[in-house]
Amino acid sequence: MRIVTPLMPILTGNCVLMAAEYLCSHSDSNGSVYESVLSLRTSSTGAEGAQKLPRSVCLSLSVGEGQVTSAAAVVLDEAHLAVVGFPHPSAGANKDYLCIWNIHFQTLQASKEMPGGLFTQLWCYGGKLYVPHGKTLSVIPFECRKSSLAAAMGRLKQSRQSESQSCALVSFWTTQPHGDITKTQETRRISTRQVNGSNVKGTSSAQTVDQLTEHIKTETLEAVQVVVGEFICRASQTDLQLAAGRIALELVSRSQMDGNFYPHSAFLQLLNTQYLCHSVCPGMLLLALEKKDFDLCQTAFQLFPDIPEAITCAYLKAILSTPDSEIDSVNLDMDSVMFMKVLTQIGCPSEEEVGQQNGFCSSTPEDSGSHTPSKPQRDPLHLDIKCPVGLYKSTLLNDVVQTAYSDRLLLPHLKDLTVPHVILFLQYLQFLYLRYSHEAGIQIQALRSPSMAQIVDWVCLLLDAHFTVLVMAPEAKRLVSDLHKFVRSQVKLYAELDKIEGSLQVLKKDKQSEDSGVYSIKVIELF
Repeated sequence: MRIVTPLMPILTGNCVLMAAEYLCSHSDSNGSVYESVLSLRTSSTGAEGAQKLPRSVCLSLSVGEGQVTSAAAVVLDEAHLAVVGFPHPSAGANKDYLCIWNIHFQTLQASKEMPGGLFTQLWCYGGKLYVPHGKTLSVIPFECRKSSLAAAMGRLKQSRQSESQSCALVSFWTTQPHGDITKTQETRRISTRQVNGSNVKGTSSAQTVDQLTEHIKTETLEAVQVVVGEFICRASQTDLQLAAGRIALELVSRSQMDGNFYPHSAFLQLLNTQYLCHSVCPGMLLLALEKKDFDLCQTAFQLFPDIPEAITCAYLKAILSTPDSEIDSVNLDMDSVMFMKVLTQIGCPSEEEVGQQNGFCSSTPEDSGSHTPSKPQRDPLHLDIKCPVGLYKSTLLNDVVQTAYSDRLLLPHLKDLTVPHVILFLQYLQFLYLRYSHEAGIQIQALRSPSMAQIVDWVCLLLDAHFTVLVMAPEAKRLVSDLHKFVRSQVKLYAELDKIEGSLQVLKKDKQSEDSGVYSIKVIELF
């Protein structure tokens, strides 16, 4: 029989055998698990050849009627061993059990049936057992009690009720994150003591996720936000990663049933853990849009990598339809706000510089040779343009521009925008493009700012989705004309740059004259 056992340190009295010595457990066909101490120190004599390891029986398991071909075991501590692949003592020939044995007293401490068939693989990391079975990977938290005869026989008395609720092996096995939560044990019932503003600080530091979800269902808004904050501060990172989604779902569920319940602070704290995404709690963003919670939406759009295109367009529509005065009172990310503040306050070019921006000149060739000044015309590339939206609204629009999307999925939802909203968004994108073009050599320090490619992509998407409507709308005629002239000027600019690139390539390929002693001047016309 083959038994697979990860190597891990063991305790000997008060001393820990360090990297030199590790525990290795193995088994014979009779179901006995042995332990041997492997020394990793190299032999000083240089003797070669295999040496028989001393071993001692640490656990004798019943093989049952059928033959056990493979199993897996992992050492939990100096007194406990987890085993899969052996028949349960009381379940006949069924081998689909995870069993935890006390190797000091040879007693079965806990067991759990693993449906779907075991793969005889077992890992232990961070106080959790990882057991693959069927198409499922079960992650089972555990905590071993101090080894004693009373604990091995299940008669250890707890002096405090809180100890009986945490520390028990079996009590944690119904808390698997992938399964339904069942509450069958009396020790896991939540205390009937009500948590309010006066006694919420007296809650147990060992509060479980089940207790927290019950508080969310019954307590006041203020109490719920306090207990959620305390749980986030006290829980380990691993536990918080598993519990964040469940807590968010419970908060959203109650908010949907109770219109007066909306824990904004609790949602923000869960988002800041960075353990949430849209797929884990899809109702949270919809709820925030319904409440017009732009602070929460901005944080989610900055952190979530899986926001659907329908939600993106709904968020864009909510931003464009909300007055600037209402958005200006929202507490947004100050780094993004400062970026837009600097961008809107950048100095404008002088009169002489306006005509030659980005390769475009507003004057005609006929006017260039004349000494008579021509009548000034409105230049679509004039950078003295004001931002068409407020400072805070532009900050929120930047988050939309930077959101990941698929063109095919986004275009149908963009058609739901009204013409005024499309024109306003195009004007803002034009403002960004002009500012970026003028300040190409200036790097504005910001953690999150839209790129030139993202701005151009959104302009193309809006024009593709609403081009027919924009052509027919009188109020959009000037904007579309300016965009057309701007694109034409950019084409001219890149055409000239292409000529310069070709000339530079010719210079690069031009070989140096063989007669290096003769001084010569070569004139190359670039235009």
